[in-house]
Amino acid sequence: MDGSISAVRDKSAWVAADHQFNPAWLYRLTAQDLDEIDAAVASVRSRGLVPPNFAAGDFAIPAFGRTLARYASELEHGRGFFLLRGIPVGKYDLDTIKTVYWGVGVHLGVPVFQNTRGELMTHVADKGDDYGDINTRLYTTAAAANPHNDPSDVVGLLCVREAAEGGRSMIASAMSIYNRVVAEHPEYLPILYKGFPHDLRCVYG
Repeated sequence: MDGSISAVRDKSAWVAADHQFNPAWLYRLTAQDLDEIDAAVASVRSRGLVPPNFAAGDFAIPAFGRTLARYASELEHGRGFFLLRGIPVGKYDLDTIKTVYWGVGVHLGVPVFQNTRGELMTHVADKGDDYGDINTRLYTTAAAANPHNDPSDVVGLLCVREAAEGGRSMIASAMSIYNRVVAEHPEYLPILYKGFPHDLRCVYG
């Protein structure tokens, strides 16, 4: 490698201490936000629309939508993560929760397939599957998920039922990891830049 490789110096390169005591990444829904969500759910249902068959324009959340737009910009150009709190999952049935989740999601980006079945939204729950089976997805087991990247720009999770134990999510800045490689092992970069298959069945199946 030549000396032209430089570290990333924008807000996307963070460490935990940068945000541990900074509440800017946390947003708690207001009563107005929740009223808008309920009205949007009623509106799409009155037109017979269910996920994935409606877009942001169908799910009108005027004030909350502007808040989401600011956080979407932060996802794209800033720290790259945020946390929403206050969706009253105990108030809604599962179909309503899916409608709310989809409605919020389409205000943040364009949904893409996340597996070979073409699913745009799925459940993360232990179904007793064997993670040793190469065709088993981790999110259908009780196995711990090691740090990884999903093949999309934005990933969203909504907790419907808290796990009896475990279930804690962790995130890290890919840019900070990159900076560490630049600083300590720049010789790794050529092979890392080439990329790797993200479906192990392409390698071993």
